[in-house]
Amino acid sequence: MASSQSRKRGTYHHGNLREALIDTAFAMIEEDGVESLTIRRVAERIGVTHAAPSHHFADKNELMLALATEGFARFRTALGSVMHISNPLERLSAMGRAYVRFALDHPGAYRLIMGPALSRIQIPAPHAVESGSLDHRTLAASEGTFDMLESTVAEAMQGHTAIGGAGVSGVAFLAWSAMHGAALLFLDEMIDCKLPDDSTDGFPRLLDEVIAFVEAGIALSPRGASPSSRT
Repeated sequence: MASSQSRKRGTYHHGNLREALIDTAFAMIEEDGVESLTIRRVAERIGVTHAAPSHHFADKNELMLALATEGFARFRTALGSVMHISNPLERLSAMGRAYVRFALDHPGAYRLIMGPALSRIQIPAPHAVESGSLDHRTLAASEGTFDMLESTVAEAMQGHTAIGGAGVSGVAFLAWSAMHGAALLFLDEMIDCKLPDDSTDGFPRLLDEVIAFVEAGIALSPRGASPSSRT
């Protein structure tokens, strides 16, 4: 029987080392978290020399930047999967669930792109970022995720003024904060419950109530209504 070490090796095929490094690094941060990731460990898992990754990533920062770029791209794909929903309030609700579902299904990737590890990745200043570069793609991908949320909120707010007078950016930030907080409460095991897809109890019910609260803050306030006229 092959040893566990030999089973881990041999996944690299000529010509796709960069992709193998990224895919393996993602698998490893899902297993052990971002902090334990090193290029040496990734190379060992793939079964290449410790020097081989340097042909694609000069150091760990470059690998982390590539992971962040891919992580944001995957996150954007998850949120974009609900953009076909025509009703903006229903789309906002589905986007909230897709947001949390991504975090729970891919906690390592989520903590990378939405946690303190991201702030430690050195990204060139905007004037030094060239269009088409890895750094440019990272920034574009990160901005694109919030753009989808903000555009959905803008559609939902047409003809309405949010309770408290918040604008589109404020409501989008509220929705983002609520989903981010809900995801981390679950990931950090601050909520003691399961998350089966068909459950109506525990975390799914709480999540639905949070989303409904955000929706209500938009939908129950017709534009032009004074605070005293709102019911």
